[in-house]
Amino acid sequence: MTQNLPVLANQSLSAATITGSAFTLSQGPAAFVFPTVPANGLLPAPGYNVSPKFRPNSLRLPTLDAWNVSVQRAITPTFSVTAAYVANKGTHTLSSGDGNNTNPNEAGIFLPAVYSVKGIPLHYDPSVAGGAIATDGGTSTSNFLSRFYGGGLSACTNPAYEAQLAAQNEPFIAPGMCGWTQGLSYYGDDQDTEFNALDVTAAKQYTHGLSFNVQYAWQHSTNFNSQYATWDKSVGRGPDDWLRTQQLVIYGIYDLPFGKGKTFASGVPRWEDEVIGGWEFSPVMNWSNGLPFTLNVGGGCGNSVPGSAPCYPVGDKGSFHTHLGSFDPVSHTRSFFKASDTSNFHQAALDQIGTVGRNVYTGPGYFNTDMSLQKNFPIRESIFAQFRVDAFNAFNHINPANPGSTNTGSDGNINSEPALGIYTNPRQMQFSLRVQF
Repeated sequence: MTQNLPVLANQSLSAATITGSAFTLSQGPAAFVFPTVPANGLLPAPGYNVSPKFRPNSLRLPTLDAWNVSVQRAITPTFSVTAAYVANKGTHTLSSGDGNNTNPNEAGIFLPAVYSVKGIPLHYDPSVAGGAIATDGGTSTSNFLSRFYGGGLSACTNPAYEAQLAAQNEPFIAPGMCGWTQGLSYYGDDQDTEFNALDVTAAKQYTHGLSFNVQYAWQHSTNFNSQYATWDKSVGRGPDDWLRTQQLVIYGIYDLPFGKGKTFASGVPRWEDEVIGGWEFSPVMNWSNGLPFTLNVGGGCGNSVPGSAPCYPVGDKGSFHTHLGSFDPVSHTRSFFKASDTSNFHQAALDQIGTVGRNVYTGPGYFNTDMSLQKNFPIRESIFAQFRVDAFNAFNHINPANPGSTNTGSDGNINSEPALGIYTNPRQMQFSLRVQF
């Protein structure tokens, strides 16, 4: 309600010439024509220059179904292994990326006659001059391939709206057609997600100064991209952008075996025990494979499909190989693939979307280890001091992100680190001393 009339209206007014003005401050913009409110209370879309947001008349809420099964085996009284299958299914959820909505007015490769300004099926053809439609229905103008440019709705038959649209002088538009050239934001929650994982965990309870947890996960998740979803959802289906399919996480606590009552130097005097005894070591390691990325056609797919359609290449998916190169101190980049590695790919034929698909390749892996070493010094019965050393990214491993360019015919160089707050900074050491009582 807060994104549409009567609360909010967004208008775009442009000057007729480059040096002209859309309106003067003294005169103000042209009067906004408020649509007539029908008996059902549903306001029609208020015009050519307004970008409405809308949803299904019956609000549709996302749902999530989850299920899992696990088997645990105790190897010893303090050591166990667990294998689990974990899965969930999201229905009527959001899309990948800017997945809050889809655009029903995006250009299609083929447009049915019911939406056509000519009353005949249209198709994309870049050889046709802009603003024209060939006798076979070919056109290079995206507006002509959009549903609600030549298509009609009851909202577009409002007399005030028809008068406003006529003043825009859009080509081929007749009364009853909407003439919409702007994108529409449809909050339909009409995408789906799937997640499946095999999780194996080995855990040792704290005994003899040691406890640890080793967890390996093989996981796969799919979702949909919002681009072109209103014409063909299947071409936007692919692996989740932010899920690493394999991940090994190890963490634990180990009381170092030095000092009184320990394996080594158990008979040392008290002052020496205060120095070498009571140290506790805690590491956390995360080792994962890379994030997926999409290979696109270098130079764009303008000879094949309109800009609203995915720009996938055609070729043998298995012929593309990547290799993480060393750091270049001059360009501050790392090579992940060369232009020559993409020579087996080419642009799709006219009116065809490439077959390689979305997110089928994987970027560089991820590795990070944090370590802490701490010791407690008892002062009195309820007072002790703690000295702690923390090493973040202890091995000083800088994790590369996916290549900045993922187009065929160009080098795929990496010049950044992963997003989403993943720790990738150089090694940092932190020393702390505190008194607890």
